[in-house]
Amino acid sequence: MDSIEVGPERQPPRLYCPANFSPTRTLAKSQRDLSDGLVYLAHTVIMRRVLDPRHKHRDGFVPLASQHIRRILGARHWPRIKQAGVDCGLVECDGSYRAGHRSLGYRLCEPYASAPWELREIHNPRLSRRIDEWRTQRRQRCWDEIRAGKRRVSPEVCEHLYHHLQRIQIDEDIPETLTNESAVAVDMIRRGQWRFDVDDYGRVHTNITNLRRLLRARLTVDGMRLVNCDIANSQPLFIGMRLQPGGKQAGRGEGGRKGQGSGQGSTICCALFGSLGKLSTDIERFIILCGGGKLYRFVESRLGDEMHYATLKRRVLATFYDRDSHRNVFYGILDKEFPMVMRGIRAVKRLDYRHLAHLAQRTESEFIFVRVVSRLLRERPGLFVTTIHDSVMTTAGDEETVKGVMLDEFKKLNIPATVRIER
Repeated sequence: MDSIEVGPERQPPRLYCPANFSPTRTLAKSQRDLSDGLVYLAHTVIMRRVLDPRHKHRDGFVPLASQHIRRILGARHWPRIKQAGVDCGLVECDGSYRAGHRSLGYRLCEPYASAPWELREIHNPRLSRRIDEWRTQRRQRCWDEIRAGKRRVSPEVCEHLYHHLQRIQIDEDIPETLTNESAVAVDMIRRGQWRFDVDDYGRVHTNITNLRRLLRARLTVDGMRLVNCDIANSQPLFIGMRLQPGGKQAGRGEGGRKGQGSGQGSTICCALFGSLGKLSTDIERFIILCGGGKLYRFVESRLGDEMHYATLKRRVLATFYDRDSHRNVFYGILDKEFPMVMRGIRAVKRLDYRHLAHLAQRTESEFIFVRVVSRLLRERPGLFVTTIHDSVMTTAGDEETVKGVMLDEFKKLNIPATVRIER
């Protein structure tokens, strides 16, 4: 689903483009009419790199859906613009796609990829109008679906989060040694160009969710720094919360297909988590280790070799979420120590290995938005909150309030959990 770029209304579109890209010097005279189209193509690649870095293919290619680009550039002009972009060395295409699964990947070529990016105005009135109309339609469609309860997060919570998002500011004295992606992310925050999007599995995506940790430390609200309340070992914990005795997956039929599910959330948090004493021994041990924030180090101890924590975490999560046929030493350790957990995970991934990630994201969304943020909205409506998927950010001094609510909601589910404060 496309992200939503929200900016000031009725302003001529300004798009990001490599500063050293000059259509008048690069293009032949017969191609000069394609200049604005090439700027839009470069902007689209840049925005995917800034807002959706996890969607990058290998070697830096980002997928671009042709039907969306054709809608803006026109089905008749798009082939010419694409070819001109390749011929002049602005972009290259990986030529690899799978209908319904993966779009063609594009990336900027050198010297444009490493050059600073700047804003360019679009002079073509037809293209300018199409960009404005497309942005307006996407924004309207997103909020219409949110208010109709089709986006898994309630309208009240979305409007609350979006209102608070616009209160965020970022320091002016940030060092100039930023990557292009970070520089654009900072510029968008300063110009109030906010992205707000709820995906099919209930995750809320904003400018903050993909912002580097170094830059999050530079954010303020009403002059106060922000603090992050993060759930330890959250992804495996949410997986464990959805497993029942016998390795069965809880709530299999609940909104499993794309686009399904109510924006009001579901009853899984109340009905399916149950008492730890009723779970099999290894599922209970798995949840207790996750709740204490000790799962990754436990796996490391069985591995018999020290590993950088970020690498260790990435490898363990990849073992959970990857295809079941991709087995490694981590898989062997987890299967030996938590056989019922891994049996349940294999059952979830039997038809499609991606189902486990979707299940964890839905569980995360229901806990964060249906329980935590909704409760904060009721009890402390003026409290600033924004989310980074499985964590909640608030202003310094209010972190204990947010942490207390998160722990209390876990306690109601009889789930041991650790919430860490990241200042």
